[in-house]
Amino acid sequence: MRNNHPISAYLLAIVVMVAVASLTIGELWTRDTRHHAEQEKIIQNLNAIAPFVDYDNNPSLEVQYHKYKNKNYIVYPFIKDSRLIGYVIQNETQSAYNGLLRLLVGVRNDGSCSGVRVVQHRETPGLGDRIDAQHSRWILNLKGLPIEQASWQLQQDGGTVANLTGATVSARATLNTAYEALLYFTQVLEQNGS
Repeated sequence: MRNNHPISAYLLAIVVMVAVASLTIGELWTRDTRHHAEQEKIIQNLNAIAPFVDYDNNPSLEVQYHKYKNKNYIVYPFIKDSRLIGYVIQNETQSAYNGLLRLLVGVRNDGSCSGVRVVQHRETPGLGDRIDAQHSRWILNLKGLPIEQASWQLQQDGGTVANLTGATVSARATLNTAYEALLYFTQVLEQNGS
């Protein structure tokens, strides 16, 4: 009886190499399209939560990268007539129910919130994903909140924000991450005027 194991091993290796090559080519081929789609989503969200509708710069081209207290912040400045009128700050956390949660937080010069949008999450469809404006209006209620900690807590925690039934961990992570971005504004951006 002949031993076909070496031939089977070679065939399996060839199949694996073809599969890896196909996946790699597919990833490379779609990388630009995916990157462009992500940038478009960020631009749409920037416009949705801009500190003011009337600005004359291109925040996505003037983006700034900051590190503060071992966290990375991406800051989009909004300018009108050569005067800084506010920011949109990207912040993220791993404390959401299913890990990564990335937000954009609009902040006016007075420290009030001009809006919050989720740009990336892994929350459970139908429950935790209700933090996203595409699935629920809950996040729209954060617009206009002042920079006071009680304003950024759920009602069940003694705050002012409506509870999100079935998505408490996701809602808390959203509020904490947004509030952290506002604190970053008051502790760094507002002080430095950068």
